[in-house]
Amino acid sequence: MGTSRLTVDNGLWLLFGLVVTLSLSTAVEGVDPQIAAVQGLIGRLLPQHTNLFQLSLIPKPASVQDVYEVVSVGDKVSISGSSGVALASGLNWYLKYKCNSSVSWLGNNLNIPTPAPVVRQVHRGQTTLQYRYYFNVCTFGYSTVWWNWQRWEQEIDWMALNGVNMPLAFTGQEYVWQKTFEALGLTAQDLTTFFSGPAFLPWQRMGNLDGWMGPLTTNWMETHMRLQKQILERERAFGMMPVLPGFAGHVPAAMATRYPKANITHLAPWVLSLSLSLSLSLSLSLPLSLALSVSLSVPPHLI
Repeated sequence: MGTSRLTVDNGLWLLFGLVVTLSLSTAVEGVDPQIAAVQGLIGRLLPQHTNLFQLSLIPKPASVQDVYEVVSVGDKVSISGSSGVALASGLNWYLKYKCNSSVSWLGNNLNIPTPAPVVRQVHRGQTTLQYRYYFNVCTFGYSTVWWNWQRWEQEIDWMALNGVNMPLAFTGQEYVWQKTFEALGLTAQDLTTFFSGPAFLPWQRMGNLDGWMGPLTTNWMETHMRLQKQILERERAFGMMPVLPGFAGHVPAAMATRYPKANITHLAPWVLSLSLSLSLSLSLSLPLSLALSVSLSVPPHLI
């Protein structure tokens, strides 16, 4: 039946290329990927000063979760850190407190004097917080849904500079949902009335409504699937741990017809169009729900 169609053999693991970095490494040969990520950040922010900074990774003490050290060595600024995020945080400290410069959402003020300011004594920054979380579900409808890769690249750089290591990563998941539901026997027409328009995807993803200001085009889904791959690759290059979506029970209305014996609850209407706010929720304790959850998990050999 439906559950037997969700196996590794039918290729659904490949659909989760949305959330897996495969072989798209941008690291410089012979350079640690996290150091390469910060070198790339410096090249984007300070293309005239790429040779000013020396980067190295150091182990973190048992009492802290991330640490960086900044000190001048000859005519170079040495930044050591326990991760790519720590290195970027050390760079941000130098720019902010030694160069009176800043990187912000509203624009950058980057003016490194010549000669570059000297850090005579080692400055050490550290945190005891293991997870530094960023974003919420609604950000992916209000703001990020309209971003291209250039804008995402700026945001990920900002995240690294400010110590974020656990960003929410919700971009492009509709591509995976579409392929998964199609594998369960639903048609393209069934899904046309399921996915909401881009600005309302947070409510769609939280199970509040179906099809509002939709449908999503195939091109939109595929474009954002590819964008998500770029986002995850860059976040992981810095040593971040992106938070990926899971299955919470929300299913298209056609699931009730396709699987009449499934324990599917029709939720009460709450706002907007009566028909569009009548969402369906599949019991998470059923084999069908388990199959959906498994199909949207990352196989261990691809983590």
